[in-house]
Amino acid sequence: MIFSVDFILDDGIKSAIKKAQESVKQSTDKLRLDVMQHYDLHRDCIKGFKLSPDSVAQLGFQMAFYKLYAKFVATYESCSTSAFKHGRTETVRPLTMATKQCVEEFHKKSRPSNSDLKNLLKECTKVHNQLTKDAAMGQGFDRHLFALRYLAEEKGMKAPALYQDPVYAEANHFIISTSTLFGPAFSGGGFAPVVQDGLGIGYGFLDNFTGCLVSSYSPYRDGTAFVEALHSTYDDIYNVLSKS
Repeated sequence: MIFSVDFILDDGIKSAIKKAQESVKQSTDKLRLDVMQHYDLHRDCIKGFKLSPDSVAQLGFQMAFYKLYAKFVATYESCSTSAFKHGRTETVRPLTMATKQCVEEFHKKSRPSNSDLKNLLKECTKVHNQLTKDAAMGQGFDRHLFALRYLAEEKGMKAPALYQDPVYAEANHFIISTSTLFGPAFSGGGFAPVVQDGLGIGYGFLDNFTGCLVSSYSPYRDGTAFVEALHSTYDDIYNVLSKS
């Protein structure tokens, strides 16, 4: 049996719907999508150098951002915790002291030898792989801190001082937010930035290329400039690896 459901909308509801439509339109009008594909630094190539494809991809994001803005920012990567019953995700924070050092060495005017740079890339892979393993096994800290704050609010308790600290706020303002995509159609999937001045990066690897879809909100962040910097960064990493 099929019934017609008629919604009765008063002026208040109609006004709220209109405001929501306008808000969505403003956001989508500012949203920009850029696609990048790199045909040298692909999955098989990276594994051939005994490096982690995910580590190299994440390092590339840091290097490209540093190339444009000469600074490092909070970075998010989702990690599945499906090993646990009802497991969802934990946060991997790809910006580490290892990636920071590697990025800075790559950008020095008198930079180290290709062999030394390759060793830094290996160290980035080592650190990144451990972070990913820890997160997958429930050893991250982001979900833990979120749960504590949620429980405090649920019980009507004042949030601990940690959550009011400017450093904590900056650490959770994820300007670079990333997640892996599967399949060759990178232009068909992705997500918006999680903050107004951020970048949303959906990325993945195939046997013959690495690709990503980068979203940004104009004029707060230039996604086109970022993918150009990212492509040249992957060129640089590939040249270092192939000549070391």
